[in-house]
Amino acid sequence: MSLLATAFAGGATARTDRARALVRSRHSWVLRGDDGRVLAAIAAGPTSDASTWAVEALAVRKASGRRGYGRRILRELRRTLPEGVGLMAETDADVVGFYAACGFSTHSLGEVYPGVERFRCVAAPR
Repeated sequence: MSLLATAFAGGATARTDRARALVRSRHSWVLRGDDGRVLAAIAAGPTSDASTWAVEALAVRKASGRRGYGRRILRELRRTLPEGVGLMAETDADVVGFYAACGFSTHSLGEVYPGVERFRCVAAPR
């Protein structure tokens, strides 16, 4: 859960509380290395109509970054979804390229917060 908390902004307590709430209310997965250490974590769940799942948080251990672990845990999540169910995420400009590289279409939502452009990233159902 501590790795998942790094996906959020704010103070340590607020990030931990948000990660705890996600783990309780959504589905979460971890990707472990051969030594058992958590390399990546993701939390997601169905949208209100259940035709799409929303990624609420995705985090990769800093020391393990840029090794494909984020892509791998996202791919595993997609494989667990029922056929016909899509996947989406909302993110900032610094992460939108990751989702695009993973095959998601990306659409700007504009400046959702002052000075922060947000993007909706959508992967078609399998």
